[in-house]
Amino acid sequence: MIIRGTCGSVNDGRDRMAPGGYCFADVHSLEKIRRELTIIKQRGAKAEFELCHVGQYATNPKDGYAIGPVSLIREDGTEVRAMDTGMMEYVVERFVSAALDAKNFGFDAILLHFSHGWLPTQFMSPYFNKRTDEYGGSFENRIRFPKMIVEAVRKALGPDFPLDMRISGEEHVPGGMHIEEVAAFIHEVEDHLDMVHISCGIERIKSGIVHMSTSPFVGHMCNAALSEFVRKAVKIPVAVVGAIMTPEEGEQIIASGKADAVVIGR
Repeated sequence: MIIRGTCGSVNDGRDRMAPGGYCFADVHSLEKIRRELTIIKQRGAKAEFELCHVGQYATNPKDGYAIGPVSLIREDGTEVRAMDTGMMEYVVERFVSAALDAKNFGFDAILLHFSHGWLPTQFMSPYFNKRTDEYGGSFENRIRFPKMIVEAVRKALGPDFPLDMRISGEEHVPGGMHIEEVAAFIHEVEDHLDMVHISCGIERIKSGIVHMSTSPFVGHMCNAALSEFVRKAVKIPVAVVGAIMTPEEGEQIIASGKADAVVIGR
């Protein structure tokens, strides 16, 4: 399975960390994706499409403001507005629309990117989410909006189309989510998923990204213990990503029962 990483995959001017349009917005974008799909499939591989919304980290957001769980002013002066229920419903609709676009265009699976500090994480994680309403505070409240996305996308795709999710097993920030809550969230939504990918870290925070983007200072197979924890807690297959450097290491992870699949090459 070849995963096409996020590239404006939710049709929302506030979804991206880098400037650019929606993948299916115009004929030029469509032709690029068509070529990619041809290359992926010509030797028998499958193509998975990753859906992402970066929330409060949007670059050059539409109308000059980004959205997230709480209101704030970023260090660069950009306004972030706390999402109300109408905004949440709109984003859910965008996830659904993008998933259907990818399915109808010929992708074989959808990957929901709930990892690395992006919008769903911003609601799930107490590091970001300081709300005092029904979308903040308790674990049940913090996962309410991310659950809405998973449930709506599954309903739109139907029961037989592969739907995966990527999530950080540990965020590596003070007050962030830990593996116990992460496994509990996966358990809450696993009936809607075919597989979960375990990563770690937060991309826009230094203490988180040094674990997310592995370096020579991080040991090989650094997230295998996290995937093993999740695998014991849920019934769906579990994949793991992070510093898997050789085929032998991938085989070791699978043979030892720490994951059902490995993801490499980010």
